[in-house]
Amino acid sequence: MSTGPVLSAKLSLEPLDRRDLLSVYTWTGMVDTDATNMSNWSVMQEMVPGQPPPPPPDLPDGDNELIFNGMAFNSRDCDGLTSATDSFAIVRIQSGYNGTVALGEALTFGVFDLASGAIAQPTSGTDLNITGAFTWTGGTLNNTPSAATVNMYGGGSIVLPGVGNTITTGSTLNFASLGGPVQTTITGAGDLLLNGTNADAIFVRADANVVKPVQVGSVGAVKGVNSTTQKLTIEPNAFWGYTGSGTDKLELQVVNNGGKFFLSGQVTMQLTGGGLNNPAYDQGTANNNSAQLEIMNGCNLDVSAAPKGVSVRGGNVTLTGNPNLPKASQVALITGKYTMSGGVIGFITPTQATDGLIWGTFQVIGDVLWSGGVYAPGLDCEPTRPKSSNNWVVAGTMTIDASGASKPTIVPVPQFLPPGQQPVGTWTVIQTEGPNSQIQGDNPELVGWTLLPEIMNGVKKKFSVKKP
Repeated sequence: MSTGPVLSAKLSLEPLDRRDLLSVYTWTGMVDTDATNMSNWSVMQEMVPGQPPPPPPDLPDGDNELIFNGMAFNSRDCDGLTSATDSFAIVRIQSGYNGTVALGEALTFGVFDLASGAIAQPTSGTDLNITGAFTWTGGTLNNTPSAATVNMYGGGSIVLPGVGNTITTGSTLNFASLGGPVQTTITGAGDLLLNGTNADAIFVRADANVVKPVQVGSVGAVKGVNSTTQKLTIEPNAFWGYTGSGTDKLELQVVNNGGKFFLSGQVTMQLTGGGLNNPAYDQGTANNNSAQLEIMNGCNLDVSAAPKGVSVRGGNVTLTGNPNLPKASQVALITGKYTMSGGVIGFITPTQATDGLIWGTFQVIGDVLWSGGVYAPGLDCEPTRPKSSNNWVVAGTMTIDASGASKPTIVPVPQFLPPGQQPVGTWTVIQTEGPNSQIQGDNPELVGWTLLPEIMNGVKKKFSVKKP
C-alpha cells in the first residue's frame, strides 16, 4: 500500500505580519518570463522614518510578499520561480492575472491566495508547502499534471467556482498539520477536479480536518479524472466530512486508514469511486482499528452507483441521533451494498428529539453480507416504557456467514436499567423491509441472551433478543 508523498523538510518559514515584511514584489513581466530577472519585478520597499533608505532590492526571498495581478504585461508567465531561502512569506495570485507561475524548485509559501491564473509544478520534485492559510477561489493549482504534491499545513478555504464550472489541480493534495488541529473548508457548487498522475489523489493526515458544508440546490463534487483508481486516504486523528442539508458528490474511492469520515445534518453523499473491483468506501483494521464511519440520523451515504458499495473490515460504524428531526426521521441510511467482516456497529442514542426520546435506526437499502464483526444495539430497559431499541433494517437480502474465524455477533447494550436488576423482555434488533427482503445463511452469535428468529411464509425476516 502506498504511504503517500514524502513531506518536505523545508518548513521553517512562519507567516509574517505585514509590518515585518521587507518588501512587496509585484510581477510585471516587462522584459520576459524569467523570474530571476530583476527587471521583471516592481518593488515596494518599506521606508523607516529616521533611517537611511534601504539598499536596492535583490530578488525576492522568504521575507517578501509576491503579487501577481493585472500589472503584468499581457499576463505574461513567470517561469522558474526560486528563492534563496526556498520560501516566500506571502504569495497572492489575484484576479486579473491569467498567466502561469511556474515553480523552479520545491518552495514554501507562508500564506497563499489563488484567485486566477495558474501555478505550475512541472516535475515531481517541485512540491509546494503552504504553512499558513491557503485561500483558493479560482485559477489552477498546478496546470501540469504530475506527481508533485501540494502540502497544506495551515488550513484555509477552497471555494468552488459555481454550477457547471471546475477548478483543477494536477497535484496530489496533502492536508496536514505542523502541530495542532487545522481545518480546511470547501464551500460552494461546482467541481474540484484531481487531474494528477498519482492514484493517491488526496491525503488527510493527523490533525487535519476537511469539512464541506452542503446546501440544498448547490451540488459540489470532488472528483478525479479516473474515479476507478484515484483515492482519498484518511489517516489517524484526521477527518473528512459533510454538514448541512442537500446532496453532494465525491467521485473518488475513500480509504479510511484510521481517521473519521462523517455525514451530519441532513446530507445525501453520493460516493461513486472504486470501480468494479473495489468498494467506494473501504474501512480496514489499520492503526489499531481506529477508523470510524459516522452517519447522523437523517443522512444518506449513497453508494448505489458503486458495485462494491461499502466495505467495513475494522474500526467503528457509529450512528448518531439528530435532535432536529422527529422520531419517524431518525434513520441513518446507506443506499447500496454493505459488506461487514469486522469492526463494530454502534449507536450514540437515545436522543431527545423534537417529539420525544428516540432510538435510532440503521437502514441499508441494498444487500448486506455480514461475515464478522459486532452489532451493538442499545435496548431501553426502563420497566415502565415499551421495549424500544436501536434497529438494523435491511431493504434487500441480508446474508450471514459464520464460517470464518471472526463470527458475526450481536452484543446488546442495556440502557436505563434500574440498579441491581437484570433486563427482562424481548427487543427486535434486526429486521428486513419489503416483500422480497429476507435473511439467509447462518444465525449471528449471541452470548447470554436468547436469539429469536422470526419466520414468515418460510422466510427469515427478523431477529429479536430476549431475557431471561
